[in-house]
Amino acid sequence: MSIRHPVSVYPAPPSPLSAVLAARFAPLHRELADACGGTPPALPKSSRRKLQKDYVDLLSRHMGLSLPPHEKGRDLAPIFSADLVRRQVDDSECPGWDNLMRELESRSIGEVGRLAEHLRHREMERSHDPRTRLPESPLLNPATPLLPQLRLEPGELLELLGGCEIDLLGTYSVEYGITLYYARIALCAEALGVDPFALGLVVYIHELAHLISHRGLDLDDCNWPTYSFNDASTYTVETIAQWYTSLAVVGREEEDAFYALLRGQSEPYTAFRVWRNEPMIREYVRMAMLEIRRCSLPDNQPRGSLFERVRQLVKFSKDYP
Repeated sequence: MSIRHPVSVYPAPPSPLSAVLAARFAPLHRELADACGGTPPALPKSSRRKLQKDYVDLLSRHMGLSLPPHEKGRDLAPIFSADLVRRQVDDSECPGWDNLMRELESRSIGEVGRLAEHLRHREMERSHDPRTRLPESPLLNPATPLLPQLRLEPGELLELLGGCEIDLLGTYSVEYGITLYYARIALCAEALGVDPFALGLVVYIHELAHLISHRGLDLDDCNWPTYSFNDASTYTVETIAQWYTSLAVVGREEEDAFYALLRGQSEPYTAFRVWRNEPMIREYVRMAMLEIRRCSLPDNQPRGSLFERVRQLVKFSKDYP
């Protein structure tokens, strides 16, 4: 038996820079939430919201899977993390982002501290008192590049974040569904030179592909058992998500953002590219994915069982045309 101190139910206060980022990218938060089915307070209805249905239908068609009706509501709505790091993803899972915040805060940027003081203690958007209204600052102007103000080169940002690809921009979890980190998305979009809304959609499509591959039903009404999904190799689950994201963005505005992000990623996020010129590859990948979902065998191949099964199917087709 042991005695433990009770865990506080209150989230940790945001760091100064996190507070500034949250305020600066609030419009992006609202746009992504609207497009992807999130429900921030007082969100006006918009035609952007049909994008969620478009991508659910598009991915379902490519994957040959369908979500049951009860999965299309609450479970599809992303959680948009307002505190950027600590509520949905523990710091230990995203050390690169936490280290970046510490690095920038150690540079003692006075403007960040001054703005953060206001953001923590005032509801600026509702204030009509000039003494408490949020001060004008280029840090909060979406039209003003942020990286130079933080004394960062685009390549330096990506280098500092290079150790936290997993769960940096978004995540899918069995318990919480889809989470998007809109401030991280916006900063990386500036570094990559792409539209932040387009990059946010790319992240959403990728996480949505995880969700559909896990919960989607095949023609026999079978999904991917959660214990087997959780035990699958990173290569297998990330390759499935990246492959179907690449198919979903073809010819759409998000395609440039997808390939700009891809240039900075490493395996297993880029491994799917070896398939692009193989005949019948869409059918082979789909067949391999369905087999892995149903067999529940250990996924212990060096690059995941998905790659091995696709390789066998491609070899068979070449040996017996």
